[in-house]
Amino acid sequence: MKKSLLLIISACLLISFQSCESKKEKEEKEEKELAQEPVIESTPTLTKEEKRVAKEQRRLATIEKRNAALAERLKKGIYFTGADGKLIYLKAETEPSFPGGDEAMREYLKKTIEYPTEASDNGDEGTVFVDFIVSESGEVREVTVNDESSERGDSYLRDEAIRVVKSMPRWKPGKQQGKAVEVAFNLPITFRLD
Repeated sequence: MKKSLLLIISACLLISFQSCESKKEKEEKEEKELAQEPVIESTPTLTKEEKRVAKEQRRLATIEKRNAALAERLKKGIYFTGADGKLIYLKAETEPSFPGGDEAMREYLKKTIEYPTEASDNGDEGTVFVDFIVSESGEVREVTVNDESSERGDSYLRDEAIRVVKSMPRWKPGKQQGKAVEVAFNLPITFRLD
């Protein structure tokens, strides 16, 4: 009985080693075939309109991903604790607002943004997602740019977006149960050459 069992185990091991060896040989054969195939490199030339449409699709996909991530965070809770130990809300009962509302903020951005020369010369466009905290007093602080903001990492656009948000006037703070609270905010800033 022991000899039969030992013989069966030996046979199984032999079969598994053979199948591993044949897999290895098969992979090596495929690598050789790929190495012998001619490499055809073609870079399709896109029209300006096709490039613009592709960028817009990437921008919308990024916004969709960010919204999904925010929805996931909101499922876990509506606030988190900052480095200073204070609660920072992801969504408050009353959201913080720019003085004068959204239209005033758009005007402020138009007036304040200076399209970086380097970015203009390179034809760089895109949307930069700026994350920041609106404090209990309405101060804009902890201004950062999400790394997903720009597929090419256009640092000039990112630096300008950070500069503009840091220079914003005090906001009307967000409120939770009638009390001013700190709220995390995300502002997409789109840079477009006309």
